[in-house]
Amino acid sequence: MSLRRVFVVAGLVWIAANAVITAAGVVFGLGDTPVTGTTSISWTGALFTGGTIVSPPLIFMAIAGVLLWGASSTSLRVTRIATVLLVIGIAIIAFDTQGGLHAQAPQYSDQRWYAAVVLGWTFVAISAVAIIAGIAHLITSRSSATGNVKG
Repeated sequence: MSLRRVFVVAGLVWIAANAVITAAGVVFGLGDTPVTGTTSISWTGALFTGGTIVSPPLIFMAIAGVLLWGASSTSLRVTRIATVLLVIGIAIIAFDTQGGLHAQAPQYSDQRWYAAVVLGWTFVAISAVAIIAGIAHLITSRSSATGNVKG
């Protein structure tokens, strides 16, 4: 399996995990407390505004899907640009997610906070895999373009 395919699969898993974790965040009432000051969250909020404390707004996943499609392009230039943008976006979202999990927000009960921590760190771990796959894909696509490695 090529590293491009590995990255595309990792990206698809990342998008799917974000959707599942966002749904769990809405069900458990894990609103983005540092931003909104409240634990309540609606589906509209999860889709378009602040997301949950453990995931970004789902509208970002549409953008990520377009970039993932670009990363699977046959054009080397499009693949590289889309991969770089997607890896940077995943990294920013992962850092933002883990940043919200350092101290328990007073609005959360212990059970809600444990749910947020488990979901959040699961999302960060999946993000790390996607980032590593993206970087590996970039390295091999550069090597294959110069004729050093088949990728």
